[in-house]
Amino acid sequence: MRKQVVGWVLISCSCLLVEPVYGRIGEDLKQCKKRYGPVFTKLEDGDFVFLRAGYIVSLEFYKGKVECLFVMKEATDVLGTHEEMSDDEIRLFLKANRGTVKNRWIKIEKFSFMRRNWRTTDGSRRAHYAEQKHGLMIMTNESVKRRLAKEKAETKERLRGF
Repeated sequence: MRKQVVGWVLISCSCLLVEPVYGRIGEDLKQCKKRYGPVFTKLEDGDFVFLRAGYIVSLEFYKGKVECLFVMKEATDVLGTHEEMSDDEIRLFLKANRGTVKNRWIKIEKFSFMRRNWRTTDGSRRAHYAEQKHGLMIMTNESVKRRLAKEKAETKERLRGF
């Protein structure tokens, strides 16, 4: 079952025991290991996956700092669908990753079919919760720009010669 979970994290891309499990954009790997414990697995693309307090946390690094965080519950139903995150869980992860204390998350209604979207008031971060997969992704705008540029280059290469 854990292989399925890691597989889904690969395709797409962590609260309440003793200490809350809040991811932090901007932390380095050492800080993440202190927060989450040992790395569960390192993916081929360099992302690190942690399992902690019933959550799967996948972290993407750029220049040694977390720039993208993907979190979902580890528990699944008989069909392998991950449990849905509550509004309180989502709110706590968003709050922990807003950047500055003054920064707030604003819900974006545009492009909201089957997912909820947010951006910070200063425009530096974006987040979305995928309703079907029950996963929350929080990322910097720089991460979004790099992802789009990479996708564009891959598409251009794939269509070369048509």
